[in-house]
Amino acid sequence: METVTSNLIPKLTPLLGKWTGKGTAQFPTIDTTGYTEEMVFAKYDYNDVIHYEQKVLHNTDDERDGKLLHWEAGYILFKEGKLFLINSQSNGRVEVMEGEVSTNGNELIAEFRSTLYGNDSKMISSSRRYTLKDDMLEYTLDMATSTAENPGNHLKCTLRRVFPK
Repeated sequence: METVTSNLIPKLTPLLGKWTGKGTAQFPTIDTTGYTEEMVFAKYDYNDVIHYEQKVLHNTDDERDGKLLHWEAGYILFKEGKLFLINSQSNGRVEVMEGEVSTNGNELIAEFRSTLYGNDSKMISSSRRYTLKDDMLEYTLDMATSTAENPGNHLKCTLRRVFPK
């Protein structure tokens, strides 16, 4: 990734708020399943760090419906000329990703690629892409693991802003 001289965090403030929606999880090693999600992005005025929390619940027609599927929290920060997404996940994995921000008309696009994993020896690579247009946020997560080495889509979700409107 290219080093940038200006802080990219202000460009990401349109993400701030609470988002809810539905998505699909798939990968060669799991059964495809639907899920519901709540994601919150928050920032304190005095600090150029965005905190996020993501809760994912099963959306199925069986006993798993409404139960926790995944939970993660982390930060998006700009340090030493680079944009980072750093998180910890309910399965024990920690992840550091490096990213960039761009626009395409009235779309804001943030893309991140993995640079470091902790506590998960199966992970080879991952990438996340967030696309914001008006009050709709779409994201995808692609990954490769030791059991599925070709990078492929794992998550795709569409969220709608519920706060603030």
